[in-house]
Amino acid sequence: GDRLAGRIEKDARTTLDHFELQPVSARLDRSPLRRRLVLSGPGDDFQQRELVGIMDEIPGVSAVQWANPPTAPVYMK
Repeated sequence: GDRLAGRIEKDARTTLDHFELQPVSARLDRSPLRRRLVLSGPGDDFQQRELVGIMDEIPGVSAVQWANPPTAPVYMK
């Protein structure tokens, strides 16, 4: 489980860096361990909505949400 979580979080970080969103972080729920990716950090409504869809494409991710979303919905496969 920890290896999968580490790979997903590394892939998420690579994606965030590609889009120059270094202030945004991504982590998997770990208590209990789930494949839900939680994003946090600054981002306007557009960035938040788009990142949910982009991060959902990472293999192994089952859902994506923002820790404090103003309007961004949870996207589940």
